[in-house]
Amino acid sequence: TEKLSIYWNDRLVFEPVLSPHDALRNSLSLGVNWWNSSSIGAYFTGTLRESPALKHLAEIQPGILDWSFVSNVTLADLRGVVVQFIRNDGEKAALVWRRSSPSGPLCLGWLEGGITQWIPERDDSNSPLNTLRFQIGKGAWTGGDSTVGRVELESGGQVLLTTRTTFFNRGRVQARALLADRWTGSALVTSSERANLDIPNVQSRELPGRVRLRFALPEGGYAGSDPLFSGGKPGAADSIYLKGLGQGRYLLGVDHWSVGTTESASFALDASGVHTLLIELGSLSGDSEFKSDHVRLILNEKVLLEAKVPLFPVKPEEIAYGLNPHGMSTSSAAFRGSIISVRTHEPLPTDLSP
Repeated sequence: TEKLSIYWNDRLVFEPVLSPHDALRNSLSLGVNWWNSSSIGAYFTGTLRESPALKHLAEIQPGILDWSFVSNVTLADLRGVVVQFIRNDGEKAALVWRRSSPSGPLCLGWLEGGITQWIPERDDSNSPLNTLRFQIGKGAWTGGDSTVGRVELESGGQVLLTTRTTFFNRGRVQARALLADRWTGSALVTSSERANLDIPNVQSRELPGRVRLRFALPEGGYAGSDPLFSGGKPGAADSIYLKGLGQGRYLLGVDHWSVGTTESASFALDASGVHTLLIELGSLSGDSEFKSDHVRLILNEKVLLEAKVPLFPVKPEEIAYGLNPHGMSTSSAAFRGSIISVRTHEPLPTDLSP
């Protein structure tokens, strides 16, 4: 049976025996007696303040949000909102937290459409979280409000939550957040740009080294060949593609312009999961970690392709993910799934399956 509980300064002060009436989200209000109850006045005469307070952050686009904080200090209350996203049609989504008691374990969750997807509790009393990375992927880059994207939350390289969403596909989004001055990342739209960047691209002065690409297939998978990576310029480019063979089977390939392709053996890939591809290319290693013709593709910690391929030199601004900007014949123009996140300079996993 549902109950109504009222807390004052984190202390339970009132819990009536009668169960509350069902209520729609849009019927809830604070400080106003909309239903003219005879026992109270029309308005609250004091001041209602949001606690903890959220401050305006920025307009949001697909990309990365990084936040530095100390969880057992910043998120010490029983519950609250870390960051709230407000779409231009009034719909809201949020990253929220709760604790069972003031000193209890921390639980983070993604709130959308009135439903919260909670992450398992974490005891942060001795080892508080210090950073969060929130990845926003818009979905199929060919556009359309019906395409499904993903949001992913991680801390210290550990993925905490991945969930499908169309929230960021349906209009411009503003954000409010705790400690707004400590948020950085490519998802923040600056005053000099608009929300038209669909792919989280590497725009660094240095080459990315080993790249970790997190992606999801479109619902039901696909047949045909789609791009995951492109590096170089017209006439001197290399690309990595994922080819769907049907029946849930795929292969990875490397296309070296005007020379040919090198492909892996076929493998099964779950269309409902999120997958991690580690990309090692000699052309991406600015510190000579790899030889110039080194190619190794590691999917979900399993080496699926390892070969020597003569690769073209690449500049950082010539790198793209999920796109085939030069029209190479081995793949379509854009990846039909979701590019969830791109991380550069990744370490090599200690246990790899052959």
